Amino acid sequence: MSKFFCCTQCGNFRGLFPLYCEYCGSQDLPIAHTNFVKVDIEKGLPLVEEAIQAFETHLLRVEELGIRVMLVLHGYGSSGQGGKIRKSFRDLLQNNQWANRVDDYYFGEELRSLSSLNITAQLKKELEKERFVSNPGCTLLLLKHIHLSFGGKTHV
Repeated sequence: MSKFFCCTQCGNFRGLFPLYCEYCGSQDLPIAHTNFVKVDIEKGLPLVEEAIQAFETHLLRVEELGIRVMLVLHGYGSSGQGGKIRKSFRDLLQNNQWANRVDDYYFGEELRSLSSLNITAQLKKELEKERFVSNPGCTLLLLKHIHLSFGGKTHV
């Protein structure tokens, strides 16, 4: 993921986080060279609340950069019936927790082909590498195109 973002000041590659460039210290938003981000909210085995907070933190950052597609890795859980993070995340999604920010979503296990998605060929190619189709451990989000304003700067 870090090769998709560049510092506006020094030009070095950086990630979504930390919120500053590790090379020059700039706190400006990086330049995004992608419309797709993968976020693993089960990394580090967080509690459900921590995983949801991690998602919301990433969602805000992704919106700031104008990224339109987010692949959320929430895992399936070891119970064979879906884990707590997966269930909570999807319940919140289906109950419109992020309705003002998420235009559409696709559960991995319900999607049989990427051809039905209204996304670019390049994005389809990137998603094919992620093995998202038929995968119950992830959810694809198509984000709304919104305007955000932070510190007097407007981001589209």
